[in-house]
Amino acid sequence: VAEADAATWPQLRVIRLGANAGKGAAVRRGMLVATGSHRAFSDADLSTPIEELARLRSRLGGNCHVAIGSRALAESRIEVHQPGHRELMGRTYNRLLQLVALPGISDSQCGFKVFTEMAAIACFAHLEATRFGFDAEVLLIARKRGWEIAEVPVRWHHVEASRVRSIRDSSHMLVDLARLRLRRR
Repeated sequence: VAEADAATWPQLRVIRLGANAGKGAAVRRGMLVATGSHRAFSDADLSTPIEELARLRSRLGGNCHVAIGSRALAESRIEVHQPGHRELMGRTYNRLLQLVALPGISDSQCGFKVFTEMAAIACFAHLEATRFGFDAEVLLIARKRGWEIAEVPVRWHHVEASRVRSIRDSSHMLVDLARLRLRRR
């Protein structure tokens, strides 16, 4: 949040980590210091517009403690696609993830998720993955708790300045996937 935005959004505050520990570590910290009955996070590039938050929040209630944006559902609207190799890598990772840990989740990596307060604390307090594989781990924790995860179609557009480095980050995600598989057992 820019300093100028702080006056417009007084409920937001900047939290700094001492060193770059990875996206998962940063999101974990933010989710654990956040307050409120719902806690959400979004990719910094706002590839899913913040206006989509209401759709996700409306799905929370009863046994549903987690709602995730999905680019993979028929009702989703992809306004700008990723390069072909990135889409292929994402679909491949999701299929592997469904086979080894999270069957039924079509798009675990969309960076737009909302949790109830209880679920945010439970899912992020013991998070071990500190890089891009954290999404899958928090969803696995929610599933182990017996909570429903609502997958919600969203508007989404690729932003060219993405921070994902294809080969290196993919290898980290595969290592995290192997760790998830071991933890699931």
